[in-house]
Amino acid sequence: MYFEGSLPSWAEGQRNNLYIALLNKDEQSISNVLDDLQEIMQLPIDLVHPLAAWAQRLISNENDAIVFTNMEQSLKEHYINLLKRHITHHDYNELNSVLKEIISNPNSDNL
Repeated sequence: MYFEGSLPSWAEGQRNNLYIALLNKDEQSISNVLDDLQEIMQLPIDLVHPLAAWAQRLISNENDAIVFTNMEQSLKEHYINLLKRHITHHDYNELNSVLKEIISNPNSDNL
């Protein structure tokens, strides 16, 4: 979800903690971090096209997704509308283009 930019901003610190715990093979810390991330751990597996699932996660977390943190509201709304339209029309080529544009946007400098 971090790579996608759909990771909620509240989970960013825990992502870093998990990385360090894994690096140090600290099983107790890993378990503690995963307990704190239960909301994310409980997300359903993707049963739709991966690009549609990614886009849906961005839409679902539009107020908290790290990719939108520094983005102007009007631009964020523009991207959300494009994602919704391309999901509805199953236009995965356009969906791919919009997702790439979102994560490469200079205002997404926290990825």
